[in-house]
Amino acid sequence: REEPIVRNDVPQELRGPEDPRIVKIENTFYMTYTGFGNRFPGDYRICLATSRDLIHWDRKGVLLDEENKNSAFFPEKINGEYILLHRRHPDIWVGYTQDMKRFYNHTKIMAPISDDWQSVRIGIAGPPVKHPEGWLLFYHAVDETNAYRLGVALLDYHDPTKILARQSRPVIEPELDWEIHGFVPNVIFSCATMETKDQYVVIYAGADTVIGAAVVDKTDLIFEEKDRIKI
Repeated sequence: REEPIVRNDVPQELRGPEDPRIVKIENTFYMTYTGFGNRFPGDYRICLATSRDLIHWDRKGVLLDEENKNSAFFPEKINGEYILLHRRHPDIWVGYTQDMKRFYNHTKIMAPISDDWQSVRIGIAGPPVKHPEGWLLFYHAVDETNAYRLGVALLDYHDPTKILARQSRPVIEPELDWEIHGFVPNVIFSCATMETKDQYVVIYAGADTVIGAAVVDKTDLIFEEKDRIKI
């Protein structure tokens, strides 16, 4: 279609609708995004729109009425519930719902690591994708210099509050000129992970200016013993 699917035409989104992440659950596409109102400090909320064809969208408005962003649903129900990943600063959380209106059991699942490349804040990249051992979750992390890198973690299939592994090194970091120089320097920021038969493809923005892609063979994405977390 020639027109935007979402415009900044409501007060909560005056500064802009940002960082959309889409999953398909059964016959419906669910797009969570950040509605940035910019009317006062912390005026950003997780919003929701749904579609059956990716062309016509029904905007549902604010999903979580709190200072929050970096959200996506898991691409299927787990134990009969929808699970939403979100970011209560500076951590990654999950919340549960049965109707996508009332959320409960909000649980922090990952936090920054001090004196590291992920020391200030973290948030999800794209929605999680399946891995032979669990849910694969790419996430962004920010350090004291405000550089953004991508890391990857492995979550339990049946209970995603259980982190099975978390790689100690970033999988993508600003190295190329267009990742280092741009509107916001030194940024790798992703909202989508695609999957082929043999590869994972991470779509990301370099320096908030250019769109890039990074590819890894599934057989090469392994979690070493030192990255595994004893539960």
